[in-house]
Amino acid sequence: SISAQVCRGYRWGIQLKALGITPPGSVLVYSIFGTYAVNLVLPRLGEVWRSGYIAQRQRAPFTTVFGSMVAACRIPWRCS
Repeated sequence: SISAQVCRGYRWGIQLKALGITPPGSVLVYSIFGTYAVNLVLPRLGEVWRSGYIAQRQRAPFTTVFGSMVAACRIPWRCS
């Protein structure tokens, strides 16, 4: 559902904030939906795109953003 994806975006924002990266909530939510769009064309590339999108928008290191996304998938929550 849409609300689940919004929560997923904000949850990722909490992790990024701990790293000193503070994107607006709308950017986080757009990145979640963009991930799904990219995955429709090239499966699993959406996660790389999402990290690149946030890194570019926030002028943050790609490796830091990507690492936070990988860490989010390693915690016991479902990462789809």
